[in-house]
Amino acid sequence: MLQISPSDVARFEKKIERIPFTDCWIWSASCFSTGYGAFGIGRKVFNAHRVSWEIYRGPIPEGLHVDHKCSIHSCVNPAHLEPVTQHENNRRTSARGRHGMTKKTHCPSGHPYDESNTRWYQGRRFCIECKTISDRSRGKKIKKHGFAKGLSF
Repeated sequence: MLQISPSDVARFEKKIERIPFTDCWIWSASCFSTGYGAFGIGRKVFNAHRVSWEIYRGPIPEGLHVDHKCSIHSCVNPAHLEPVTQHENNRRTSARGRHGMTKKTHCPSGHPYDESNTRWYQGRRFCIECKTISDRSRGKKIKKHGFAKGLSF
């Protein structure tokens, strides 16, 4: 739990721009490179959305992350925030198409991540063409589905 003084709250509220129609409270002060607001208390800098939760809703439960239900990183409206587990936060980020890996359409070698060239294993995707090339360069016999015997993902 943060030690937030009344002067910190007043300073915090001066840095909020309330947007009508969306009800987002956009952080108008400094932000991290990720787009999340940055707010200093004492000699430390915190994520502004987490500070907002603590000011208006109370302590963030131990081990939880604060998710933006509106998907706007600079929003600090506590009505748009929700404490969730890291797993749930990651799931929501992927479902919204905001996770960096879900935006990639091609593997690092330039092969497309499409239905015929993508293999999923433990929640990650792999390029079948790259695996086939790798297996061939090592002299492994390639099965019909493109993977060497005993070395599937």
